[in-house]
Amino acid sequence: MTGFGLLAKRLLIPEPIMMVLGGLGVSLIPGLPNIELKPDYLFLLVLPPLLYAQAWTTSWQDFCLNLRSITLLAVGLVLFTTLAVGFIFHLLLPGLPIQVGFILGAIISPPDAIAAAEIAQRLKLPKRLVAILEGESLVNDATGLVAFKFALASLATGSFSLGWASVQLVAVSGGGVLVGWLVGLVFAWALRVVKDDLLDIVISLIAPFASYILAEHMHVSGVLATVTCGLWLGTRSSELLASSTRLTGAAFWNMLVFMLNGLVFMLIGLQLPQVVRDISSYGWKQLAWLSVITCAVVVVTRIIWVFPGAYLPRQISKRIRAAEPVPPWQNVAVLAWCGMRGVVSLAAALALPYQLPDGTAMPGRGLVIFLTFVVILFTLIVQGLSLPWLIHLLKVHRDKVDESAEQQARKISAEAALRRLRRLPVNTEPEREALERASSRYDERLAIIADPVAGAFGWSPQLERSLATLRFRREALHAEREALIDLHRKDLLEKELLMKLERELDLEEARLG
Repeated sequence: MTGFGLLAKRLLIPEPIMMVLGGLGVSLIPGLPNIELKPDYLFLLVLPPLLYAQAWTTSWQDFCLNLRSITLLAVGLVLFTTLAVGFIFHLLLPGLPIQVGFILGAIISPPDAIAAAEIAQRLKLPKRLVAILEGESLVNDATGLVAFKFALASLATGSFSLGWASVQLVAVSGGGVLVGWLVGLVFAWALRVVKDDLLDIVISLIAPFASYILAEHMHVSGVLATVTCGLWLGTRSSELLASSTRLTGAAFWNMLVFMLNGLVFMLIGLQLPQVVRDISSYGWKQLAWLSVITCAVVVVTRIIWVFPGAYLPRQISKRIRAAEPVPPWQNVAVLAWCGMRGVVSLAAALALPYQLPDGTAMPGRGLVIFLTFVVILFTLIVQGLSLPWLIHLLKVHRDKVDESAEQQARKISAEAALRRLRRLPVNTEPEREALERASSRYDERLAIIADPVAGAFGWSPQLERSLATLRFRREALHAEREALIDLHRKDLLEKELLMKLERELDLEEARLG
């Protein structure tokens, strides 16, 4: 896994794609034992921490700002793709119940959160495009899994009510959000009470599993519960966690996410032999034809949905036209091509039962799993590898960094630190000298910003000066952090920039000891 990760960096290929290719290569080794992938393990052990980690770093402001676009993709596009795949699959294979087509559509309709985030960040897409992709991939799994359960239930009972399904979708989604928010409140309280780096990291690791398991036990969306919990706690991480916890926790979560990502995408590749054995009753020409059509439907439905979804609301609503600038068609084209599938689709396919409740065999189970596997490979490898070429061809670049906003934030935080220092009581000459030394650093920082070009025992004055300097620096850092948090609360400082400046403060505080 580590070797494939290094190879991905050397070849400038997104890690999910490299891991899938690596798993495929390993699966072709003769005599390799069969690796059985349990869907329950994927849903319970892998999905919650990965969704939680992605939600933790997602900006709540950006999520709310792009909520309309995210909803159109995460709900509308998923259902549209499910219906399109279902009807076309039934036309190609009329001998199978139409519900089998809807099951396949629900499984392959939601793009993968892990792949979307990794590829979007690595390719340096525009900020709003990344926000929409990440928001869509965090929410659409819930829509796809609910549609999957309804289609499976319809196949088992032979009946389906659109009205009841719509009510259930709203109830399951709303219940998941509510559970995630409540779990977030409980864990936010725990993080405020427990002031220990190791225990805080353990608490942050328990949170996604607690929200997911509780939501699933209550028969609501565990995916949305986990995402909501991650968004809620991540938005408040500056207040809940100490600087040392954030630094240690970031290293822990980066390692965990890398390991889980690599494991999941390698396992996708390793499933090839078993998937091929399960569809031995179909001819290769028929399988090839079904694979091409299914992949084409998945890609074309996204293109058909994304372009009208980007421009029609602006034509209809004057309020939307005034609030949101018209996106360049090049950005919309890139968004339409970003539809990589992954772990949720594979886990849902493998979760298909072998038998229906009446004892009859699940029709088309092996074929559904095979086509799911093909769609995952196609979208990850073909779309993922062609994205850099498409981005270069369309000249889509990341937004220019707003240096003025960063400079203004640095200026405000430095001024807040100086105000805090000047209010502190000074009782001795060593403390006065230490205060001047601490203040001079901020005076120098403000001057630079304004410049357009640019172990001992006992007591000693030196020890007192050193201790006082540390005390004053910590007070100043706390003031800086409070000022940045206040700017973020007032929507004057973006989450990404807050995290950048906050990490600098955390590192400086860590150096103080």
